Amino acid sequence: MNKNLLNIRPQLHSNIQNIDLNNIIAPTIPIAIYLQESENLAAWASDDVNKLKKVGITSAHIKDLKERIDACRSLQTEWLRLKKIKPSTQKNWEKVQRSAISIRKELLLKYNYAFRNNEHALHEIKKLSRKNTAAQLAATLASLYRIGSKYHDLLENISFDFSQLKTIEKLADEVRETSSEYRVSFPEKDKIKTLRDKSYTYLKHLADEIKNAGKFVFAKNNERLKGYEIAYFKKKKAHFKENMVVL
Repeated sequence: MNKNLLNIRPQLHSNIQNIDLNNIIAPTIPIAIYLQESENLAAWASDDVNKLKKVGITSAHIKDLKERIDACRSLQTEWLRLKKIKPSTQKNWEKVQRSAISIRKELLLKYNYAFRNNEHALHEIKKLSRKNTAAQLAATLASLYRIGSKYHDLLENISFDFSQLKTIEKLADEVRETSSEYRVSFPEKDKIKTLRDKSYTYLKHLADEIKNAGKFVFAKNNERLKGYEIAYFKKKKAHFKENMVVL
């Protein structure tokens, strides 16, 4: 991920990146709504800057807030884009996984019938995993190949197509390879999600500072005070009251 493509100033990007993972604040409202409320706060505080500067909030803080909003929005947009994209590695893995699950089901059905009168053979296939993780699928396919080769005569009795053994042997390798390639594609998505969360945290720190200043300065001015309160929660509370059933 190229930070220049997101139009984030290098120093701002560095400030966001330097936030410790343990200090990340989880969003309590949808990011899109929070960004809009932060923009509203920036506009509202701009009108009050002459009074806010008495408690240390200046036009520089408001400019910084707008920059943090833009950075968070850019990272949110990139995160949503990555969430929607299914990389070719993921598509390949899902295709191979479906094939592996399908042939496992088919072979277990055939093996169960072919081995119905052989307690040892049945015991071997009962131990096989039905889980769909890459490791379990690959191991199960390898075991199916081994068991099929071991009980060749029992499978012959049901006219088993032994070319399927070569198929699952090859498929077991494909499961390992494609799942490995898919896992390698995770870091970029995880990286942008973490950076988005850090940018939200960085934005919230300043937004809260401005809100607290506004609430203090306009504690006795309800008309200006409302601009420093969280509209999202006020609307939810109002909606709850409107729809509350009185017993």
